[in-house]
Amino acid sequence: MAWGDSVRGLASELKKLNDEFVETKTKFGMLKERVVENLDQFKAIVEKTAEKMEQMEKEHIRERADLNAKIDSLSARLDSLSEQALHAAVHEAADRIARERLENRERSINDSPGTDQIDAPGPPEGRH
Repeated sequence: MAWGDSVRGLASELKKLNDEFVETKTKFGMLKERVVENLDQFKAIVEKTAEKMEQMEKEHIRERADLNAKIDSLSARLDSLSEQALHAAVHEAADRIARERLENRERSINDSPGTDQIDAPGPPEGRH
């Protein structure tokens, strides 16, 4: 009976090993499913993040283009205002120089000898 007991003991050990194998295989399968689920969730998060980053980059490019357009507009406006100010300053300087020359000419005419009384032509005689 020793041989029969040995076979029964061996069968019992094989059953325990098979049960452990089935349990381990089941746990491994469940763990694999969780890993696949987690990887799918992670992949979805990465894709969503990539989409958001792409959208943010497009928005950044659009905002930058808007700002550059505003800068260009303000720069053109500043150039125009500067040119207007320059023209006004040149005009004012030309007026001042013309007035000074006119005043100097009048002064030099008035300061010339014999020009204290300048005879202005009157009405022709005999025609009243």
